[in-house]
Amino acid sequence: MTAPLPGAAAPVNELRSPDLPRAAAHALAEAIETATWPEPLAVTLAITDETADLWSVVALYDGEVAHADVVDAAPAARDAQFGPLADADWVRRSLDGLA
Repeated sequence: MTAPLPGAAAPVNELRSPDLPRAAAHALAEAIETATWPEPLAVTLAITDETADLWSVVALYDGEVAHADVVDAAPAARDAQFGPLADADWVRRSLDGLA
C-alpha cells in the first residue's frame, strides 16, 4: 500500500451491518469493540426500525484492514458490507440545513 501524501487523509474502510435484531447488533458491536486486532477507529450502534426493533452497526477501520481481518475477530460481521468510506466534504454536509 502506498503511504498517503503528507497532510492527506489516511484511507478509511467502513463496515456496515445489515439490520439486525437488538441482541445480535449489540453482540456484534461488543465483539468489534473488544477485539485486539483489528482495532476499530470508531463503532456506532443505531436503531433503524423502532417497530421491528432492528439495529445497525457501523465501524470504521484503518485502510489497511481487510474484511477478512474483521470477520476473524467478529464472525458475525461476515454479512456486513465493507469497503472504502465514501469521500465527502463532511464539514459542508454537517452544515447543510443550518442556514
